[in-house]
Amino acid sequence: MLCAFTSCRTFNLLLQYVLESIENMSSFDPYHLGQAYTSVKQYSKAEQSLIQALQMEYNDIASDETATDYCGSPLKSQTAKIAQNRKKLEVKSQEESQHVISEALPSIIRCLEILAAVYSATKRYQLALTYHKKALLCAYELYGEEAAVVEICSILNNLGTTYNSIKQNKNSEECLVKALSIYRQLPTGLDLANTLLNLVLVYHKVLMTY
Repeated sequence: MLCAFTSCRTFNLLLQYVLESIENMSSFDPYHLGQAYTSVKQYSKAEQSLIQALQMEYNDIASDETATDYCGSPLKSQTAKIAQNRKKLEVKSQEESQHVISEALPSIIRCLEILAAVYSATKRYQLALTYHKKALLCAYELYGEEAAVVEICSILNNLGTTYNSIKQNKNSEECLVKALSIYRQLPTGLDLANTLLNLVLVYHKVLMTY
């Protein structure tokens, strides 16, 4: 047990050293830097890096002004924004426009989800909900609202867990039940078990109120 603790502490110290070494490297990917900061619970720096990564990714399909609005504004319909930005792309066809957007969206979704996790870890749950919802809308744009994919399940599971943290049991149940129904269509095991466990925790919390 002591050996495992020592190994974990050594790893964290090594990661801290690596972070200090690359902080001033302008070419380093802010997304992976944000991931690293999150893993060592440096949430303020993680937030800065991930927002920078979002802006860089979104600038591939939008102007700087729109990217800032996308990252910082209250929740709006991201699918509507993406549809508007299709007109701004200097591409030759609709197929090329869709390809550019499809290429950018997976990275945007990952950034949004990790940023939401940062906000949950720092108990800023309303911000966490906002970014989970942004990620979900982007996932629907990428895969379709009826698609049975792990990414959508994961976002719904995270969204439901966040709702549970602020005792919004009805919203939590709705998200987790939807995630569960999709997971049952997929060849997954652990993810399905985690969603079931989260749903049990919601029901337990509801029963404790009576």
